[in-house]
Amino acid sequence: MDDETEEERESYARHWAMTGSGVAGPDGHARVSFTCGLCCVFAAALHDRTGWRIVAEYENGGGDLAHAWVVDPDGRAVDVNGVHEGGWARTPYSEKEPGPVRRLGRDECLRIDGNLDEDYLWAAGLIEAWPELYGVASINPGQKI
Repeated sequence: MDDETEEERESYARHWAMTGSGVAGPDGHARVSFTCGLCCVFAAALHDRTGWRIVAEYENGGGDLAHAWVVDPDGRAVDVNGVHEGGWARTPYSEKEPGPVRRLGRDECLRIDGNLDEDYLWAAGLIEAWPELYGVASINPGQKI
């Protein structure tokens, strides 16, 4: 996206190399928005599409939410950046080691990010546009597994 800084582009280039993701997907603005600040909205939208459980990582001794994602049936973390190997959705902003992780309910997750309808629809639209990136290509919309 044109308004990304060079630092953001480099950070995401490092992230794609780290995760091995080569699948086209959302632009940098969407990735930053749903990684830093709206991750719970994205996790809730993906949970609603799949039924997969939502988890969140905490930092600063477990007091501050760092990032939220869903866990697929194979135990892999899935967030706006796609399917990660393993159960941790590491982002360009993550610490070197994961912080404490706990399960979140959908409603609790949406309360954290403010449950903004417009952002939820944005997240749902990204999931529909790139189902392969999120591992949901074989799941029909509304189908819970």
